[in-house]
Amino acid sequence: MFSNDHPREVDVMTGKLATRQIDETTLNALAQFFQKDVPILIDLYLKDSEKQLSKLKLHIEQQETKHIQRVAKELRQSSLDIGALRFSFIILSLEIALNEHRVQEWGRVLKVIEDHYRQVVDELATLRFAYTRSPSFATS
Repeated sequence: MFSNDHPREVDVMTGKLATRQIDETTLNALAQFFQKDVPILIDLYLKDSEKQLSKLKLHIEQQETKHIQRVAKELRQSSLDIGALRFSFIILSLEIALNEHRVQEWGRVLKVIEDHYRQVVDELATLRFAYTRSPSFATS
């Protein structure tokens, strides 16, 4: 489903190879474009994406196709903007399942979205901390 060319690093807790969830170049470009600090953008994304994910879950449970499409598109776009590229491609797989009327896959894809969202949140929290501690972090 996804290529193997995502940045990887060793997870210090497990010692295993971990895939980065956030493209920091994209995140920094967004910060420059809006002339906002990275932690502010991260906070805005997390607040909005949590709401969007809750709406997405509700609409999937109620099988409201038009609402699922709208919310999925909004969540995918904001995830692309913040640099959560892999996560946005997973959301795209839900949009494709919707367009192809594969209702039986919606719940499974939602579970994958929720699992990856937790990884995105964890990495954004780490980045937020790093940017908060060192404002010059973005330029290093």
